[in-house]
Amino acid sequence: MIYKLFGWFWVITGIYFFLRPRVLIKKIQRKSKWQMRKWLFVLALLWGAPLFALGWSQEGFFSKLLFIIGILAVLKGLFFLTSRAASKIIEWSQKSPSFVFRLYAFVQVILGVVLLAVSKK
Repeated sequence: MIYKLFGWFWVITGIYFFLRPRVLIKKIQRKSKWQMRKWLFVLALLWGAPLFALGWSQEGFFSKLLFIIGILAVLKGLFFLTSRAASKIIEWSQKSPSFVFRLYAFVQVILGVVLLAVSKK
């Protein structure tokens, strides 16, 4: 049940940010670097933990792919708190065009749909 909630949340927010990438860009520009590091950490955990848990509990190719993506997201989230790379990512994301955020939103929708498809099994 929780996987379906995460899947629908990702699909809905992905569609919203795909249609209105300026909303996401303005939110990123208003945050300080330390706040952005915390948000990157939380985002990585919110992406990684459900993918990890769902991939662990299901059988099939997509679930194992979700498992690997979940592990990578959780590990990346742990490194976001202290790394210099996080600062570079934050600076880059503040300057990047809206196409990049639309691409991110598209990937978010795809992952949400895959999460919904795998959780139905």
